[in-house]
Amino acid sequence: MEHLVNGYRILKEIGRGTSGTVFEAIRETDGERRALKVFTRDSVEPDILRILCSFNHPHLLTPERIGYSSSGNLCLPYRLISPCDPRKEVITAGPRLALELLVQACSALSYLHEHELIHGDIKPSNIICESLNSASGSAINLLLADIDSASLRRETPEAKGATGTLGYMAPEVLSGEASTFRSDI
Repeated sequence: MEHLVNGYRILKEIGRGTSGTVFEAIRETDGERRALKVFTRDSVEPDILRILCSFNHPHLLTPERIGYSSSGNLCLPYRLISPCDPRKEVITAGPRLALELLVQACSALSYLHEHELIHGDIKPSNIICESLNSASGSAINLLLADIDSASLRRETPEAKGATGTLGYMAPEVLSGEASTFRSDI
């Protein structure tokens, strides 16, 4: 499968969603491994992408820059994560870890909301946990992913319309109301 997309050599597919495919890739300039999301449709607002690329929050998985493939598809490189299973980690570590992960998730959402962004697709597959091993021991870091589908807060009648994953949408969004910060919770 190895081919070049926007300066990245594609190694293998690691995920697929409604808006595109995520590949494990190697950046040609320095050999660093990255996750590269290649969009199959134009579903992302460029203004939001520029905002997201400027974010630096420990619990948000943010794109590093904006790029395009030779066929014009939007490509977003991300830090490559080796995920761990939070359920196993919580079973081993106990309820204190569950509370820490909840605080991390709330911190990420709060940061998005402070910047007037609504995630719009909070679900288990968009919450990634990584194991951080250091000299002081190991810890778990939660990352809120798929924030490239976020939207600016709009509470106008034109903003109505359901976005996200059906089984995880807020009831008010399913009934046709506009997404709000509450819809993310």
